[in-house]
Amino acid sequence: MDVLAVSGYMQPDPYSARAAWRRSPPGTYRVTVRLASQRGDKRITFTCDCMEPVEQARLAFSPLLSRFSRARGYETRPVKISDSGRIRNELQTLCAEALEFTDGNRIRLRFDRIPRRSSRRTSR
Repeated sequence: MDVLAVSGYMQPDPYSARAAWRRSPPGTYRVTVRLASQRGDKRITFTCDCMEPVEQARLAFSPLLSRFSRARGYETRPVKISDSGRIRNELQTLCAEALEFTDGNRIRLRFDRIPRRSSRRTSR
């Protein structure tokens, strides 16, 4: 089976400090990603046009749960069908031990199993 992995950074690369993206003309960005497979490795650069203001576009990459927990307009935000999958993926990443998979395609969130956040920050 052939597998291709695509990876890139949303922030500067923590090892090389290389920028994740750079602004070209206003509203245009260049993003470099790495493609890797068993057969080889390659870096490519995409040029993207941002059709929305940067602050609005940035929300697409911000976790919904973080935005909702800070009460950033969730009452007036239109609900999208993709929200349920996005929230499920965020919960699986943040607190998989608190999820209980029941019959069929139901997931129960067990609040008593959500680990408390440490008051100390860990450094990389």
